[in-house]
Amino acid sequence: MEQRVSIKRDVAIVLILVVAATVAHHRVLRAEFLLHDDDLYVTDNAVVRDGLTIRGVAWAFTTGRAANWHPVTWLSHMLDVELFGLNFTGHHAVGLALHALNAALLYAALRYMTRAAWPSALVAALFAIHPIHVETVAWVAERKGLLSTTFWMLTMVLYARYVNRPSRTRYGLVALFLALGLMAKQMLVTLPFVLLLLDCWPLERMPDRTALRACLCEKIPFIALSGVFCVVAFVAQRAGGAMEFAETLSPADRVANALVSYWRYAGKAVWPWHLSPIYPHPRDTTPLWQAAVAAIALVSASAGALYFARRRPYLAVGWLWYVGTLVPVIGLVQVSYTSMADRYAYVPLVGLYIAVAWGLREVAQRSTSRAVGASVLAVLVVSALGVLTFRQSAYWRDSESLFRQAVRAVPDNAPARIHLGIVYMGENRHAEAVSQFEAAVKADPQSVKALTGLGAAYRSVGRLEDAVAAHEAALRVDPNQSVPHANIGVALIELDRPERAEGHLREAVRLDPDNAHAHLFLGVAMARQGEHTEAKAHVRQALRLQPDYPLATDVLALLENEE
Repeated sequence: MEQRVSIKRDVAIVLILVVAATVAHHRVLRAEFLLHDDDLYVTDNAVVRDGLTIRGVAWAFTTGRAANWHPVTWLSHMLDVELFGLNFTGHHAVGLALHALNAALLYAALRYMTRAAWPSALVAALFAIHPIHVETVAWVAERKGLLSTTFWMLTMVLYARYVNRPSRTRYGLVALFLALGLMAKQMLVTLPFVLLLLDCWPLERMPDRTALRACLCEKIPFIALSGVFCVVAFVAQRAGGAMEFAETLSPADRVANALVSYWRYAGKAVWPWHLSPIYPHPRDTTPLWQAAVAAIALVSASAGALYFARRRPYLAVGWLWYVGTLVPVIGLVQVSYTSMADRYAYVPLVGLYIAVAWGLREVAQRSTSRAVGASVLAVLVVSALGVLTFRQSAYWRDSESLFRQAVRAVPDNAPARIHLGIVYMGENRHAEAVSQFEAAVKADPQSVKALTGLGAAYRSVGRLEDAVAAHEAALRVDPNQSVPHANIGVALIELDRPERAEGHLREAVRLDPDNAHAHLFLGVAMARQGEHTEAKAHVRQALRLQPDYPLATDVLALLENEE
């Protein structure tokens, strides 16, 4: 009888978690594809747009597109297209379903390991509706985070079952799902470390040194597998250019940002306000005292958690889960131009949720009044977070709304303003685009993207001399960029200076032989100088590189008619 009641309670809790996650995030179902990597992953990806094909499966396992190797994620996107085409609601529905499933699996794993229903439910509820997780749920391009977490949670469930009744088959299933998760996103490289933490508590498998050694030996294959994927991730990101920004940072810059970011993530867990899809890296502007205070606080918190490990093991496990799982994304190995990202907190914050939930449980066990107070507090916090998540998810409805929020959250947000400028350019709102690119350059005068975008925006409003100046400024920052050279060439052609334009366009083609735009306008520059044979050769090359290029087709027709 008691077992039936327990099962009914577990089913009810899972259903409540699924409904809560769905209600809090349901606005994402109306969110459009964004000009924020959704094109890279889906809308402008010819292989993915073909759906699930044999060619696509082979491509998924061999491509390093998006500076990652994650074949399971690519297959997931292909399956979405197979089922829903480019209907964004279908893609978001799958993402939301995965998030709800992750919350249910988290509850199942903790419930199975601890036998404690209500703390497990609180952890899963915080995970299900915390606004910092909206980015992971609402962003189609972050399917890799959702999917890898599904395998993370399944691996934990399977590991708990293996511990309960060890067998080679169950051990093999743990390894298999770990590998699948790593093929969705390499965030799972820290999962073997988390399994060791779970061995300490709540599984309590380490009563002595002999047991400790056995647990460590048991994890060696998992650690080796994670090590291989660490190398794979590093190679893919370096080859894809994701680590170029890191080369501009000193080791001290990375360490300072990492130390401060640990507390910024914790702060956003407690006070999830001013959330942004982009937090620009501060480079060398982090004050030394700030990094020092963050380091002292981090060491003190870790020491405190370990000091109470015997009496309150959940504190040590929760804190070390948080600190350890953030290591791959905390910025010591820097990728992209961000200091942190909400999506990186998706799994790490589970550690803090565990510490809070079991801490409240301990308080509640002391007296009936404290139990009531703890329950009321938990309900109020979860409800407030649900309201904030409902609000936050609205910002993801389209690119303009998202990046406007990013600028509100971080006013000197050059990358967000660049994205907003690109959105305005695509909508022919050129004056607004100029304003955003100018603000981006002011926030980051060394940003090639900001300067190049500003040059393009100036040209769109007829400020050709200013356009040339902006692109030249971009080339002073990085002379090996093809696009600024090509854009200078186009502006100079419009200023009727084909001889000077030729030099820039030839350099653009040299730096990037596949730049169809540069080939086309090099052809135009040569035609303006009477070199029709070479002009047609470059225009034809532009069409070979980009067959659906109407302007190139029209220019070639004009050149052939002139003969």
